Amino acid sequence: MCPQPSEWKGTPTAGPGPAPPDYSRLPVSTLFLSVFICYCLALQRSQGARLVFSFGYPTGPLHHSCRAEELSRCDPSAPGSAVSGHLFPGKMFLVGLTGGIASGKSSVIQVFQQLGCAVIDVDVMARHVVQPGYPAHRRIVEVFGTEVLLENGDINRKVLGDLIFNQPDRRQLLNAITHPEIRKEMMKETFKYFLRGYRYVILDIPLLFETKKLLKYMKHTVVVYCDRDTQLVRLMRRNRLNRKDAEARINAQLPLTEKAHMARHVLDNSDEWSVTKLQVILLHAELERSLEYLPLRLGVLTGLAGIAILLYLLTHYLLPYA
Repeated sequence: MCPQPSEWKGTPTAGPGPAPPDYSRLPVSTLFLSVFICYCLALQRSQGARLVFSFGYPTGPLHHSCRAEELSRCDPSAPGSAVSGHLFPGKMFLVGLTGGIASGKSSVIQVFQQLGCAVIDVDVMARHVVQPGYPAHRRIVEVFGTEVLLENGDINRKVLGDLIFNQPDRRQLLNAITHPEIRKEMMKETFKYFLRGYRYVILDIPLLFETKKLLKYMKHTVVVYCDRDTQLVRLMRRNRLNRKDAEARINAQLPLTEKAHMARHVLDNSDEWSVTKLQVILLHAELERSLEYLPLRLGVLTGLAGIAILLYLLTHYLLPYA
């Protein structure tokens, strides 16, 4: 005898047996799986604006000159650009970027940002962690007194700077308060970029090689370099300084030649800006092609997928019978 239509729809028949699954629980697992899938798709799509197809580039410090006709091929905004496409996100590592006064570091950072790179300004972060309500702010007031405060409760950076000027002990004490908080914030921001699938994060650190506090965390180090004469002319023009004052400011910093010897990558900004821009694009391509720590990211994604499947099985098969 053929089954009745009601039987086709799964109508329960009389007799002993387990109760049918409660499908009202199904949307919970379905929602979780949907969110996970959307996250993976968004993670993939977020790479499109900043990941690159493989193309030839020089390795090592970038001291080379570039032909003008190569610029259109490497300009991400140009038609037919080679700097486009999509790769699956792999390792996320830290890149320390530094330079000198009037070396062009800010302009280089703008190019990285236009390429979709994640950039963290450590100076901005250092000012952030000493705002009222943060642990570092409270400790600074406890150690240095209320005289370092402005009327609105913010730290008076000038007064605090005068207190630690030429006093190594006080400077070390201040660093012991602020540096751990800066590292915490740095790791929090870095982890956010990791979850979003970024290959690397650039940390803008003016005193990267002078203090060396964050140097051990950097997989790559980059120096924006220009020769001294170019640096002097730019500083005099930008800040409207005479030659003597400009030289004094340059001499107060670690020479760019020394930084260039310590860095893994050197972006030479002594020539035309178009040449510097191409160097940045090529370095970005080199860093994006790194596949280190790919197993780590795949492991995280696999773990999330496993949790999603487990929740699905629990809600769909086990919990209805409990």
